Amino acid sequence: ETNVKSDNEEPIKKEEKKEQKSNKRKNDDKEKFKEKKKRRLEYDTAEKKKIATQTPDIIAEKLAQKVQRQNKKLSALELNDLYINKNNITFTGDWEKERTLRNLPKFLEKFVEDDVLSKSPKRLRADAKRAGKKDVEPEKKKGKPTRQEHCYALILSMSAIRAWDVHRATRAMEAGSMKLISKNRLKDDVKNLKTSRCRILAGTPGRIKRILEAEKSPIKGTEIKAVICDCYLDSKMQNLWDTPDTIRTLRKIIDDNKDVRVYLY
Repeated sequence: ETNVKSDNEEPIKKEEKKEQKSNKRKNDDKEKFKEKKKRRLEYDTAEKKKIATQTPDIIAEKLAQKVQRQNKKLSALELNDLYINKNNITFTGDWEKERTLRNLPKFLEKFVEDDVLSKSPKRLRADAKRAGKKDVEPEKKKGKPTRQEHCYALILSMSAIRAWDVHRATRAMEAGSMKLISKNRLKDDVKNLKTSRCRILAGTPGRIKRILEAEKSPIKGTEIKAVICDCYLDSKMQNLWDTPDTIRTLRKIIDDNKDVRVYLY
């Protein structure tokens, strides 16, 4: 009886050892996968943090890789229609201050002063007053005033909350700031843009795209002189470029105005 029991226990022990080894191997594989995933996340986060300071050719290359990952079913020709040309990107790596909301107005003053800020209605009126003129009058066509072309600096943010923060950080600037987010009714945004003297637009890619595509859009593509891409990282380590609408909106703006300048902040 003892021998029989011993013979039965031997296969059981072998099975137990085999199962233990299998479980250990699985646990080891899980730990390796977790470690690999952690390293990948740390690498991606580091890349996202430094993208704004890199050269235009590197930025364009990284954005092209992002386009490919987000649009795996598109052909090479279709992907090419989404790539951002490095010639539209302006190098801002020489900006030494921290890229925070507090420093955003100073960044705008440094990089978009000539294209946008110096042409704001408030600045033009002040310049006209100093020159002894009553005001800056619009050109006339057949006796009627014509709408002067505006100059806008568009700040793209990943979410409505972030766009709100950007608006609060820039609304005290001389050029004025207006927020354009999906929580507003589209028709209200369109109406306000027609009368607003603000020249800094803080919005999300989706809302900006809808405004540009709206019938009788109050903004001409040629009026957006600068696009500032807010590369802020949220708590999940996501940023503006993780939103597919960003690239498509940016490409639409570039297609409308080949001379638009793109800045990463």
